[in-house]
Amino acid sequence: CRLNVPAGVFIPRQWYDSTPMKLPHRGVHLDCHTLPAAADVGLDFDADRFADTLAAARVDFINVFAKCNLGMAYYPTKVGVVHPSLKRDLLGEMVEACHARDIAVAAYFNAGLDHEMALRHRDWAILGDDGRVYGEDHLEHFFRTMCFTGPWADHLVAMIGEVLDDYEIDGLILDCWAFGRGCQGMECAEAMRGEEMDPTDPQQRAAFQDSRKLAFVDRVREMIEQKRPEAGYYLNGVPFEQQLEVCSHLEIESLPCGGWGYDNFPVKVRYLRTRRRRDGSAVHLVGQTGRFHLGWGDFGGLRTQAGLDYDCYQAISHAVACGIGDHLHPRGTMHDEAYRRIGSIYERIEALAEWTDAATALTDTAIIASFGESVSVGLTEDQHQTVGATRALAELQHQFDVITPNDDWSNYRTLVLLDGVRLGDDQRARVRAHLDAGGAVLSTGAGGMAAERDAFAPEWGIEYVGAEPWDPHYVCAEPEFCPEATDPLTVSAPAVAIRAGNGTQTLAQVIQPYFSRHWDGFHGHVYNPPDQPTGRPAITRCGGVTHFAGAMFTDYADNANPLHRQLIGAALPSSMVRVTGLPSFARVTLTQQGERVLVHLLAYVPERRGRDLEVIEEPIVLQELVIQLRRSEIKQIYLAPSREPVEFAMEDDCVRFTVYRVIGYQMIVIE
Repeated sequence: CRLNVPAGVFIPRQWYDSTPMKLPHRGVHLDCHTLPAAADVGLDFDADRFADTLAAARVDFINVFAKCNLGMAYYPTKVGVVHPSLKRDLLGEMVEACHARDIAVAAYFNAGLDHEMALRHRDWAILGDDGRVYGEDHLEHFFRTMCFTGPWADHLVAMIGEVLDDYEIDGLILDCWAFGRGCQGMECAEAMRGEEMDPTDPQQRAAFQDSRKLAFVDRVREMIEQKRPEAGYYLNGVPFEQQLEVCSHLEIESLPCGGWGYDNFPVKVRYLRTRRRRDGSAVHLVGQTGRFHLGWGDFGGLRTQAGLDYDCYQAISHAVACGIGDHLHPRGTMHDEAYRRIGSIYERIEALAEWTDAATALTDTAIIASFGESVSVGLTEDQHQTVGATRALAELQHQFDVITPNDDWSNYRTLVLLDGVRLGDDQRARVRAHLDAGGAVLSTGAGGMAAERDAFAPEWGIEYVGAEPWDPHYVCAEPEFCPEATDPLTVSAPAVAIRAGNGTQTLAQVIQPYFSRHWDGFHGHVYNPPDQPTGRPAITRCGGVTHFAGAMFTDYADNANPLHRQLIGAALPSSMVRVTGLPSFARVTLTQQGERVLVHLLAYVPERRGRDLEVIEEPIVLQELVIQLRRSEIKQIYLAPSREPVEFAMEDDCVRFTVYRVIGYQMIVIE
């Protein structure tokens, strides 16, 4: 499995012409990370009760444990280490009982962590850049991680092979890949030199270790094809782009109360649902939340019913499946109230399956963001402005995806170019074609500038002068553009200074403060009120291009000023759907299923209560929402799943109707 490719480059095989496995729609990811000191593992486990509980909760797919991050196996392995107090084949009993109830089962292996093997074979673990096998915080899960250059890879392949041979599993999930961590071990150094790489370079060490992990991924995929070709495959922690050709589906791990927050999922789902395999096929997505009040392994924590409802409704409103994480008690007992709550929402999700199966997102706008090379479980700091843009456009009721500059944007009406998204020759040509076809562009900061020089394309109608010298600066809008923002409005984010060309309209101007923030040896200059106009534009419009000199989406992500959102809304074309009476915290999204259009209304409020914790405790009741949607030739409109008819009227190319009451969530079907 050696890779004779440059450092950091991996070209996976294309495995999927079709996906024969049963794909998850209402899944549970069941952790079981159990220390060897637990003396009663599996003592009270009842396979029938376990599977009956899942079936009653309307679960159709579950990830169960073969080997946990402690390195304990829960089946009679001949290769690894069985948990010392386990007296039964937990994996086998789970698979058999679940299959008897038509619940698909994937076997979980922790690939990046195996603390037992790291104890027994310290040379199997990564030797960090600091020359240590162990990190300083021994209570942090990743304080030691496994190296894929040496015997660890063969050991894990052997364990996976056992399970593929001996159990009729429906899939594999491999976890905790810890990408970006290099190894200074002599085995890695020698192998790197053999591939003409520099083992003293930390970036090359990380790229080499990542390439070894991806080679292992392909090796397991090949073993699946040989032993159980119908089985699914998912890799939690491998950059999503690297999984497209080898995995059956992707799980968007995003526990709002577990460190991800409520802004994480809306960005990732809008990006990942646009990803395609090389054959053009889409990948099945699962929104993976958790039943925990805090993060994974919060045994005594339980999300509110409204919190679980919100996450699952949000998933189907973005045309993806649902997943909820849990953790089995060492004795094998289940948390009854957790599964009552899971069953409550899954029963409602199942009732909507007629309208959600095979549905896709309906959008007309694309946020063009620079994600670097990949997106993994978390969002990096340079994706912060994408969070702000996603939040602003969702609050403005726009229907949009998140894509990269290299993606096809020919099917979108509006392109939103974020600060720092520079365009090469081919991309500038595609922007011209987009504008010639009547499309619109909104750009911010340096977004839209040439990749090779500090200049905007002629279509922008502006000249780049330099970096904005004032910190902060103020923006005053023209009354006809945005009457709510005609007084100086603070912009704290970085900006570019621009000059408007002939025929370019100035929609707002830059007002300088008395002075920028600084220390002069006597005073900290932090009180800096607006002083006078600079004569430079803050917002311009030239044909179909509207440009903000400031990085407004970064500012919105940081400060959430509603006036910033109003400026953004004034610059955008009208959205394809407009809901009068919908508060800014609520969401409207559109999906489509054949000739049907599904309108999803979601009304919940995540409230900051703990130090870094937001809680949803109850749904919000909304009344008399007037919905206007660009759509013609309507046969009928009704509420789902009740099929209660909704009266409607046609106005030009739009349909208009009223939904009189929403309690948290409502789907409206337009045929």
